[in-house]
Amino acid sequence: MDVFRLADLATQPRFLLPMLFPVMAYLGWRWGGGGRLRNHLLAVLGIDVAGFLLAMALEAQPIDGDLVNVLQGVALLAVAVLMYAVWRWFDWSSLVQGWALVAAVSVLVWLPARTVFTLSGGVIIPTATLLYLATQRRVLAVLLPIPAFRVVVAVTREGFGAVDVLVALSLAAGAVAFVLLGWDSDADSPFAVSLEN
Repeated sequence: MDVFRLADLATQPRFLLPMLFPVMAYLGWRWGGGGRLRNHLLAVLGIDVAGFLLAMALEAQPIDGDLVNVLQGVALLAVAVLMYAVWRWFDWSSLVQGWALVAAVSVLVWLPARTVFTLSGGVIIPTATLLYLATQRRVLAVLLPIPAFRVVVAVTREGFGAVDVLVALSLAAGAVAFVLLGWDSDADSPFAVSLEN
């Protein structure tokens, strides 16, 4: 397997987000999270492993490949929402809460949009989640080459056109803007989004 293919697999949402969940748990603890790091990491790893096993089980089923992608997207959405709820419950920093929420919103945007456009979740989801991190901490801008690489993969390996990629990037930016402008990390409701901000 060539290096390009390995990088492609590592940056696909089904692998990228599970790998980032423990990293985000550590950053949340380091940058303002409360409680013991071990407890958070155990919770993250438990959810992570369960979500990964579910995604792999779905892929192993003898069903249409397109349906597998949708089901994996739903599984990824469930993991992101659960991770957001865990971090919200522990009252961790808005950095990690917002990141999990952006992940969930980007999947929610991708699932219906892919029925209208030929869109790659491999562009929308990494772009949204990593762009959000870059807006929160300048040091995390070093992750932005990853979505740039996903664009290259979408065009050269997956056969997506320029319009498809531009729409995907626009939806990713829209998901980030929606959370940045409308989400309140201090609100009483765990999923509070106020478009009045």
